[in-house]
Amino acid sequence: MRTPPPIAERLPRWSVRDADWRDAITGDLREEFADLVRRRGAAAADRWYWRHAVVLTARFAIGRVVPAAAPRRPLAFADDPSALGLGAGWSRELGHAWRAVSRRRGLSAVIVISVALALAANATIFNLADALYLRPFRMPDVDRLVIISASPEGDSPFFDPNAVAPADFRDWMREATTVEGLAAGQWWDPNLSGRHADETPEQLAGFRVSPTFLGLLGAHTVLGRGFTSADEVHGQHRVVLIGHGLWQRRFGADPGVVGRTIRVDGETQEVIGVMPPGFSVPYGAEIWAPLGYSDDEWAERRRAWLLVVGRLKDAHTLAAAQAEFDALVAQQAAAFPDTNARRRARVVTFSRGMGDPAAGPFLAIWQAAAVLLLLIACANVANLLLARGRERQQELAVRLALGASRGRLVAQMLLEGIWLAVLSVGAALPLAWLGVTLTRDFLPASIIRFVPGYQFIQVDAAALALLAGLAAVAAVLFSLVPALHASRAAVVESLKQSGRTLTPFHGRHWLGSALAAAQVALAVALVVAASLTLRAVDGAINGELGFDKRNMIVATLTLPDGSYESADKRRQFVDTVLERLRALPAVRSVGAASTLPYTGFTAKRPFHPEGVLLQPGEVRFEQFVRVTPEYLATMGVPLVDGRPLGAEDRSDTRPVALVSQSLADRYWPGDRAVGRRFRLDSDGPWIEVVGVVGDLAQDWFLDRRAPTIYRPIAQDPSWSLAITARTVSDPAQVAGPLRRAVAAADPDQPTERVMTMDEVIGEKVAGLSYLSRALAIMSGIALVLSLMGVYSLIAYLAARRTQEMGVRVALGATRWQVIGLNLRQATAITVVGLGVGTALAVGLGRLMATALFGLVSLDAARIAATVLALGVVALAAAYVPARRAAGLSPTDALRTP
Repeated sequence: MRTPPPIAERLPRWSVRDADWRDAITGDLREEFADLVRRRGAAAADRWYWRHAVVLTARFAIGRVVPAAAPRRPLAFADDPSALGLGAGWSRELGHAWRAVSRRRGLSAVIVISVALALAANATIFNLADALYLRPFRMPDVDRLVIISASPEGDSPFFDPNAVAPADFRDWMREATTVEGLAAGQWWDPNLSGRHADETPEQLAGFRVSPTFLGLLGAHTVLGRGFTSADEVHGQHRVVLIGHGLWQRRFGADPGVVGRTIRVDGETQEVIGVMPPGFSVPYGAEIWAPLGYSDDEWAERRRAWLLVVGRLKDAHTLAAAQAEFDALVAQQAAAFPDTNARRRARVVTFSRGMGDPAAGPFLAIWQAAAVLLLLIACANVANLLLARGRERQQELAVRLALGASRGRLVAQMLLEGIWLAVLSVGAALPLAWLGVTLTRDFLPASIIRFVPGYQFIQVDAAALALLAGLAAVAAVLFSLVPALHASRAAVVESLKQSGRTLTPFHGRHWLGSALAAAQVALAVALVVAASLTLRAVDGAINGELGFDKRNMIVATLTLPDGSYESADKRRQFVDTVLERLRALPAVRSVGAASTLPYTGFTAKRPFHPEGVLLQPGEVRFEQFVRVTPEYLATMGVPLVDGRPLGAEDRSDTRPVALVSQSLADRYWPGDRAVGRRFRLDSDGPWIEVVGVVGDLAQDWFLDRRAPTIYRPIAQDPSWSLAITARTVSDPAQVAGPLRRAVAAADPDQPTERVMTMDEVIGEKVAGLSYLSRALAIMSGIALVLSLMGVYSLIAYLAARRTQEMGVRVALGATRWQVIGLNLRQATAITVVGLGVGTALAVGLGRLMATALFGLVSLDAARIAATVLALGVVALAAAYVPARRAAGLSPTDALRTP
């Protein structure tokens, strides 16, 4: 082996006084010299060595002539004081690490891409979790804001923030001591009429609020004034605040809008102010009005619809507030048993109360999958670096023999890992930006208002900090183990070994096999999770819905109180629209209902069945829908017993209703429900059940078979409407005629929400669909990385045994015997990985079944099929290098160095 010029090699040894520095410098020079000899020839290497030797001698010789401060000791690494130096030492070590990384561009590119994909997935999902779950609201002191509700016991497993009666709210305002600034709000979807003939009406997202509501949230107007107590007086409440976006969109950002009158819900309202940019609380609101209740409305206790917000006083905690409102609700139940019995108080933080209840479980599953992907990437990179470390054993042994410490070698390889991590962060940034952008674009515009924190979905400082932190952890994970493993090699043995004598069953290869098995196991868990969610999405969209979603188009409307206060006007509007739709040749049947399945909007009413014994003070609440006679038939809901609703069920006839099969089974099991009676209020009229219909899936994760009451719209007209039409062919072709039918009945009625039933369902399961797609992408990446791990390990081991296999073939071994010899290791890795992965998949599946409200269920056959398929794919990945190795002729194999 070519050695450096002897005289040039002595110069640094003479000039460098510190023994540790001298050994480190000469070792590095020798290593670079050997590399240059291979790449550029001996003459160029000699010139390079002379140049650096002279420069180093001149630099350190000054220290022998000019007195200087005591030389800095090298920075301690582990327990070795000579591991890494400061100043010039750092730059030299970093430069050497960079050269080591850049020399192997192919390997480095594979590592950077693998880690960057995993980092980008983690950063994207963390940003979603931060924006939608951890910090969906960025208001001042938001942690001190609470929401209080008093929903019926056992009504729903989820927190209902809109569940306080007006009279109860006023009691709390007088008596509560743990919270201050109690304020209330009511959901409001008003219709804004066009100012000009060519301006179409628009349905807005709005909220009616008490005077202190917006100030409690830290929001103040940028133009005009806010609400005062005088604005809430009934009869003087015809004023509104508008959002900044609405001000720009509909009023051209005209400052003169303050003081102008507009028509909202058919009534004249005065604009008194404009809210700041970005403020759209609650529920994406862009217009606010005072509650303005009458005395009778403020005295209401039976029906509860208010959202109540307060701020914890400085000396009180959430638990103290919960205890106080428990007592207040108990007092109200004792004082008003007919209306307040069996209610429970719930006090939660504002972020939790206003957040999506499904966001936490969804994001937890996403984040767990992203972490698994990062672990797979780290295991894959560690395996690649282990193989590279074995190739460098002789190089490392030479450095150890020349005096370099083991700590220094470990530090050098860690620095290489840091460079790879830095490059991975650079590659992950655009990928994370792309992931965040696609996520924002994926959400339908119609549901953005119901996604708190949507405006914060962006690559921000928190995401960048996470990328940097994860990259540092990844660098340690995939660099430290290979570095320690390589540095522990025996010097004499490594110098004697040629590599060709190693076998795949040598003890040193257990770590690489373990890492490959871990990749297979984690990939199995991710692929099974993706398979389960894909099945869940298919069940939510194409499962047993209880109705026929094909060739259905719907329009959801809200009739304004001012224009449709009369029940006759509401009936007339419905009749006019349906009559026009019936006349269309493309329409088979039409109907209308107060709420539509799969929209997330449901109404419940107290249910008092005749002859059914309930506990004292017990009140049952059941789903309540108002429908036209043709609605259930149009939706394809079967009639199980009795008769359907008909034209004879008018406002002047006896009250009747249909009930779902589940409601009939709950209250009259084993008996016929037809002919039974019930009340919707304890003192209301008796309503007779005239028919039983099939159950509908109201939601994909809740109330999939909720007991439901169906009342005729003619007897109980509704302000909220879902106009439905079943078409002969493509339902989208009827969207225009449907809008024209609504406009003919009322030109001021907006019709933005016209959708096919497929679109309604797809919009509702958008989150679940995105979860399944994200898991499918991550599981695909994980599978590729795990297959790369198995492939690279078997390819490396086969290459190391090339001469051995040549000898075996020369002695009579068949090609398949050689392939089997190489596949034996791959089979063991795959079997272990599949076994561990199956256990992980079962655990993850159970977690998902709980998190996704029972929609996901474990399927042993599906898991077994997935595991079997992955096993075949993994062995196929291992077969390719084994077959290539077995294809070498004995002569070529024996000549391989």
